Amino acid sequence: MNPLETTASLRATGISEMCIKSVRSMKIDFTFKTKLKVAEKEVLLDRGASENFIDMKTWERLGIGRFRLPRPVPVHNMDGSHGTMNKQGKIEHYCWLRVKLNRQDERMKFYLTGLGKDEFILGYPFLATFNPKINWTNTTITDGEVEIETVGFRILQKQVGEIQRAAI
Repeated sequence: MNPLETTASLRATGISEMCIKSVRSMKIDFTFKTKLKVAEKEVLLDRGASENFIDMKTWERLGIGRFRLPRPVPVHNMDGSHGTMNKQGKIEHYCWLRVKLNRQDERMKFYLTGLGKDEFILGYPFLATFNPKINWTNTTITDGEVEIETVGFRILQKQVGEIQRAAI
C-alpha cells in the first residue's frame, strides 16, 4: 500500500493519534481574513505534521465556531526522535477555515491545540490537497500566496456586495 492509500485508509477509519513534528518545516507569510479585519500573518508549513492546527488562544480571539471530535485524540510534539504529549492535552475540537492558493480554494479542518509561539500549522492535508511548489532553501511557495479566511468572511463579503448593489 502506498503512503497516500495508507493515509486515506487511516482517515476513513478515524484518527487515533496526531503528530506535530517541526523538524522539516518553514514559516511563510499569508493573508488572514476574518469578518472584522484582514491581516498579514505567518504560518508554520510543516511536512511532518499529520494535520492542520490552530492555536487554542488564536481560536478564542477569532470567536469562530468549533466542533467536537467523537473522541479525544492524543497529539504528540516531536523533537527529533522523542515525542512528548502536547501541553494542551488531547485534541477534542476542530474548526473549519477556508484555505486558498492561487485559484484553488478548499474548506479545511484545523484542530485546536496549544502551539506555543505559532498560531497556525499547515501540515500534510494542505500539502496533499494543494501540492504547492516549495523552495525549501528560500522558504517560499513559488506558485502563489496562501490565504486563510474564516468561513464567515465569505458570508459577510456577499452581504456587503448585495447591499452595495441595492444602493445603486
